[in-house]
Amino acid sequence: MNSDDKVESGGSSHTIFANMEEDAKRAVLAEMRQAHEIAALSRRGVREVLSDLACWKADGRLFSVEFAGSEYFPSFALNSITGYQPYPCFAEALRILNAGHWGGDWAVANWFIGLSSFLDDQSPMDLVASDPEWVIEAAKDAVSSLDYRNQ
Repeated sequence: MNSDDKVESGGSSHTIFANMEEDAKRAVLAEMRQAHEIAALSRRGVREVLSDLACWKADGRLFSVEFAGSEYFPSFALNSITGYQPYPCFAEALRILNAGHWGGDWAVANWFIGLSSFLDDQSPMDLVASDPEWVIEAAKDAVSSLDYRNQ
């Protein structure tokens, strides 16, 4: 079947892939927050939070995605116990994924949010607080799997 053929759902494969991409974006955005939302959670001023977020991004401790002219941050990467600072393992997992040329920020967000067979079908975002070493090992496994597929 080529890309112009109709599939069972009644749409072209191009339409199906576009719908899958939109679903993935919606899933990512459901787990991400804008700076003003993080400020409200942390009970801090928006300017202060924006400054911290910018520093953490510059240091490689955090990432963001842009959508419809707004910037969204992974709130699951921020530890409420430490004043909403990034979990240390998050920076290490980001470093591993970026060094492995995992993809852009949307791809990284999808990795953190998606289920991982390496993590017994749990998502990395659900384990950054409870099992950070496992998240780091999962990032290594993901990059190594990508390297293997690209050979």
